[in-house]
Amino acid sequence: MIRVLLVGHRGKYAAVVQNFGNNPKWEFVFAEDKKHGSKIYEEAGEVFDIVVLGLGMAINHSQEFYQEIKRSAADKKMSMPIVLWISSLKHSELSALGFYAANLYNKFIPEDTECLQQQIYDAISITLEEVSAVAAKHYNRVSIERIKEHNYVNCDLFLKLSESKFVKIINADEMFTPEIIDNYRNKGVEYLHVRLEDYMRFSDFIYSSLKSKFKISAGNDHEVVHKDLEMTSFVLETINNLKLDEETVKTLHEIGHSSIQMVKRNPSLKQLLEKAQQQKGYIYSHSLLISYISGTIAMKMQWASFQTLQKLGLAAILHDVVFDNERLAKIDNLGKIDYQNFTISEVNEIKKHPLLAKELIDKMKDLPPDVSSIVSAHHERFDGQGFPRALTGQHISQITALFIVAEDFVNTIFEYKKLDRESIHQISTRLKEKYDMGNFKRPYEGMLQTLNEML
Repeated sequence: MIRVLLVGHRGKYAAVVQNFGNNPKWEFVFAEDKKHGSKIYEEAGEVFDIVVLGLGMAINHSQEFYQEIKRSAADKKMSMPIVLWISSLKHSELSALGFYAANLYNKFIPEDTECLQQQIYDAISITLEEVSAVAAKHYNRVSIERIKEHNYVNCDLFLKLSESKFVKIINADEMFTPEIIDNYRNKGVEYLHVRLEDYMRFSDFIYSSLKSKFKISAGNDHEVVHKDLEMTSFVLETINNLKLDEETVKTLHEIGHSSIQMVKRNPSLKQLLEKAQQQKGYIYSHSLLISYISGTIAMKMQWASFQTLQKLGLAAILHDVVFDNERLAKIDNLGKIDYQNFTISEVNEIKKHPLLAKELIDKMKDLPPDVSSIVSAHHERFDGQGFPRALTGQHISQITALFIVAEDFVNTIFEYKKLDRESIHQISTRLKEKYDMGNFKRPYEGMLQTLNEML
């Protein structure tokens, strides 16, 4: 069950919540004010997945309550719940409070927005979908294949017995033999689980092991990476122009390689990907560049965990995988379509491709959380003029915003062909106008830092 705490004017919230009806998958808990909300939250501990605050609250009370749940999460070494904040504060003020960085799914709803209750309902609906996408409330699954090459890991490992019951089978930092893992594999176990709060640390551990493996491996392993990536000269030249250090480039190579290998485990996607690789055309070059650019932005934002880089790499490889027509893949804005030169069927294919790609991704096993949601929303825009769902900025997660900024820049690279000082200044100005706000602000700043280093 997903639990939602709503802090503020109960009557106004009730009008929103009643539209959800009775559903055993979630529960709404009301708190009339900061004091009541603090008491409920403290007593419940980590039970709440989502906190909605600000409606009918004084600004200082909503700020104080937000800081309380932030401190509580830090003190208990827990993940922050997702916060939906209804406020008259500005984006810059929320950023200064660390709001957007605390949880990728946090959303801001301006208090003076039109149809406020509808906006609140939409934000809660989207967030419920996002939370529901997690396999289990307190655990993330990990492929047993990711563990078999190790003789210890840095967190507890659990076996899932049912939807609500998990049993610990290996302690953190405890040595184990390959036979233990093989025993579970022979019983048909494909996944083990780690606690949600340990997942980032676990991913970093696996990633560090991967980096060490690449550093000490013979040169032919590095050649395998390059062969698998099948880079075009245009992609290589663009990567060189980014002026990244050798370690960063190597890390992004590894992420690209591991993402491609993971996609190729799915027979239907393998066929689509290998066709794009063989053609070495726009679709594959475009996807590879987004992988590198989004990874670079993430590093500038201090988001260089294996989990984040892998999500971005996989989303980049998969976001246009359903296309086999480069002409359609180049359309990133429905307003750019010349309807005289496109059939109705082609226009529908453009509109639907994010959701078609999402359907394919949802059938894949062992993909990290967020890949599907990034791909389904990669054509959404801060101003609500994107597609397929016309989401507005506060309904777009920060990791998706990062991907959107990266793809916009990659589209610009294909437009300019060659980046010089003048074109970089033009691009910087355009990106600032579009993305220097809300969940897009930090990704924009990471992109701006990358551009400045190219000068």
